[in-house]
Amino acid sequence: MNDEPEELSVTEQMNDFHSADVELCPHGANTTNSLYMRAGSPLIEIFGKTWFCPCCVETAACSGVRYLPVTKTPDARQEMDGIFRDHTIDMQLLEQTIHRAIVYARGC
Repeated sequence: MNDEPEELSVTEQMNDFHSADVELCPHGANTTNSLYMRAGSPLIEIFGKTWFCPCCVETAACSGVRYLPVTKTPDARQEMDGIFRDHTIDMQLLEQTIHRAIVYARGC
């Protein structure tokens, strides 16, 4: 799958997301492409600790995709506007979530 879906046509994005067994995305507009995933496919969304948007949960629910959130922990660096720009990810949590998604996708 292309790691920069925004460079693909809409049809190519639809095909890529439909053929994916597991999708791992940072929070953003591209998670909307989960609409094209096969029902039951796991979507892992990574987002900041201080940010949650229910739109991805609702999109996944509408398309029958299994939604697995992973929350990032903000780093110490913070911009003047109060928004955290850099994040670290708990790698153990991410690995466990990916493992659960793969097991689920394989039907084990």
